[in-house]
Amino acid sequence: VYGADGWRGASREKIKLTGELNRAYKTIGRCKTKIQETVRLCEETPGLTAIPSDHYDEQGALDSDNIFCAVCKNYEST
Repeated sequence: VYGADGWRGASREKIKLTGELNRAYKTIGRCKTKIQETVRLCEETPGLTAIPSDHYDEQGALDSDNIFCAVCKNYEST
């Protein structure tokens, strides 16, 4: 669906993609909700061990040697 203000001046104004824009906003909202639910699930799962904050550098990056399984605390990946 395209929106413009009448016939006069329509050629001088940009066409507004109203339908596509609304659909994109709804999609972004659904994706944000899914991300929030996933983060909440990860944070609320009992028995998991978080990586200590001193393993992160100044930029927030984590060395691959400091990554471990949150359940069994094993540093080996398979």
